[in-house]
Amino acid sequence: YTYNSLLVGFAIGYLFRITPLSIFLTIGASILTVLLSYTLFTLFNYYLRLPVLNIPFTIVSSIIYLAAVKYSALFVDASYSKDVLNIASLPPVLHGFFSSFGVLLFSPYDIIGIVVIVAILLYSRIIFLLSVVSYFVGISIFALLKGSYSQAISDISSFNFILIGIALGGIFLIPSKRSYILALTGVIISVFILDAVSVFWSTFGIPIFTLPFNLVVLLFVYVLRNVGYPKVNNFIKESPEES
Repeated sequence: YTYNSLLVGFAIGYLFRITPLSIFLTIGASILTVLLSYTLFTLFNYYLRLPVLNIPFTIVSSIIYLAAVKYSALFVDASYSKDVLNIASLPPVLHGFFSSFGVLLFSPYDIIGIVVIVAILLYSRIIFLLSVVSYFVGISIFALLKGSYSQAISDISSFNFILIGIALGGIFLIPSKRSYILALTGVIISVFILDAVSVFWSTFGIPIFTLPFNLVVLLFVYVLRNVGYPKVNNFIKESPEES
């Protein structure tokens, strides 16, 4: 679970310019993330038989973003858009689609998103299919509720739909038609959670990170495992195809 520290490093690197102070902050945040990851892993594994996912990343990143308000010596870098990594001629729907994949690496840009999509396709066709379908189902429900499709595709938090679809349809459940239906159900439910959490989190001026993803996936896995759903993947392999 050291990948949680990696994600925290991404979050700090995205928000702040590289300086000795931001590097020091990253080291301290990484140590805190490791301690929290181990503690939560122990608690989740012993009491709930659940993975910790990237809850430590969400908690520590939120703490850092809140604390950074007090740190005037840190220089913000996230507000400077790197337009060279975007494709100006793309339709808005494709821009939103690619940037949502780019956000997975804290780089919400078209070219980065395309690279991530190609890597996913080369790694697993099941994950590729789940990520594409989950994204468009999620933003379609999002647009229906908001009354604006352009507003839905511009929401940076829509990457949670991709993560939920992949986790439920291809990782924690053995891929099947029923598992895909459950994954899309999770995506639809996450729309309401995403909106509710974003309203609360915006009060503090911080992004919601992967909180909807963590909440939905953990709830589904916990309930399905306890009701004896036969497609729960208890022996996760390197790819959904292998599982």
